[in-house]
Amino acid sequence: MNSTSQNHIVFQAYGNEEILHECALALLSITAQHSEAELQQLHVCIYTDQPAYFEKWKPLPFYLSLEPINQALIRKWRGEINFVHRVKIELLRDFASKQKGNILYCDTDVYGCAPLSSLFEKIKTGKRIMHIQEGKLKGSSNTVFQKLDHYFEQHKIEINHQLFEMPADATMWNAGVLGFRADDLFLLDKVLDFTDTVYPQLPKHVVEQFAFSLYFSEAGTIHTAYPFLYHYWNLKELRPLLSSFFHFFSKMEWLQLAQLSRLIQLPEYLQQKANFYSNRSIFKKLRKENWTPEIPEWSQLLQQF
Repeated sequence: MNSTSQNHIVFQAYGNEEILHECALALLSITAQHSEAELQQLHVCIYTDQPAYFEKWKPLPFYLSLEPINQALIRKWRGEINFVHRVKIELLRDFASKQKGNILYCDTDVYGCAPLSSLFEKIKTGKRIMHIQEGKLKGSSNTVFQKLDHYFEQHKIEINHQLFEMPADATMWNAGVLGFRADDLFLLDKVLDFTDTVYPQLPKHVVEQFAFSLYFSEAGTIHTAYPFLYHYWNLKELRPLLSSFFHFFSKMEWLQLAQLSRLIQLPEYLQQKANFYSNRSIFKKLRKENWTPEIPEWSQLLQQF
């Protein structure tokens, strides 16, 4: 395996074990979409405070590097504005300053749906990637988008001593996946300056992803990662199921586990969740009953598989 690969996949996985399980599932699903020869061309970098969690699976079919991160560094990267999503920006600035080539950042709650070669080819030619377009701010029915739009209409904001003007067609993209070249570091600097300026005045969780949307689109057309990577941000209820999966299959080697990760059918769980809330009785609503997935009998599923 070649550590000088020009195709990098970057994760941040720190804190509780649930996040580590999500990151492992993301990597397993990506592994399952590629041949061993293709995997040998990938460099995966995980910023983590628990390297032993990932080292236990070595040797891996891709080159893995683990960047140490601790609470002191996390506090530093959250900045004076104490914003958790600011960590992502600083982490990517750190990585891009050390590497060359094509960078594909993924939140831990993503799932590989297709080989990533087409995405990396787009990045190589200078295109920027985000997960999926969520809509324009102007005229949106989304209340958060409305608040953002109203704020920029009512306030004059200077970023680096320049008056910021909101584009009339400003569009929000989901930032669970970000693709760019390492020499796009200057765009990350702009994203950071925007976030540091706007978030203290408008403390909304989407400020960071709106900053990426603004400056990636300013640099050129954004391309979607959706056919290749699915961002299941609205399925946090799966975390106990993932814990069960990794506990049950704890003795499996990585390539075996990659095949078994297909037992976790995300579309099925999304449908179950939608059905639960669309059919929830008034009594259950009053009791605030929420959907939780049933933990499978893994041994039975394994027989079917």
